[in-house]
Parts: sequence; C-alpha cells; structure tokens
Amino acid sequence: MSFMTLIETMKRIEHTDPSSPIAVFAAEEGMFEVVCANTIMSRSRSKNDARYIGTYSFTDDYDYVFHTLKSAIKKRKKYVEN
Repeated sequence: MSFMTLIETMKRIEHTDPSSPIAVFAAEEGMFEVVCANTIMSRSRSKNDARYIGTYSFTDDYDYVFHTLKSAIKKRKKYVEN
C-alpha cells in the first residue's frame, strides 16, 4: 500500500502491467491509496469501499484515467467540506 499524489499515481499506472493492475482509492487531502488489485483483500475492498476509484494498468487510456482521478479529488474535497 502506498499513498501518492495524482502525478505519482499516474506514473505508477504507466508502468503497471495488466497482469498485475493496481487499485486506486481516494485518501486524505488529494492523495490516493494505491494497492495491488490482485489480492483477496483488495478485491473485497474494491467492492465494499466507497473510496474505490478504479483498477488500472498501462493499457488504460492515460487521459481518461487522469481525468477520473482528478475528478475524484474534487468530489472528495466537496464531500469533506460539507
């Protein structure tokens, strides 16, 4: 498990093989929690944790993933403010 900024998360995704993708969860203050998606705990968590954003690898469209993660930051900030 790692806590990363948006840019760090994108760099990690760019180097992640599809056979071992990463799951991304919203964390505090614009950060993301990045974990291996192929574990039993990660699979269960991705189904049950409202902070789950998605599972990604280098085959995913960079712009789509970037905007999805950036949007998650805005949603999280709005949720925390209210």
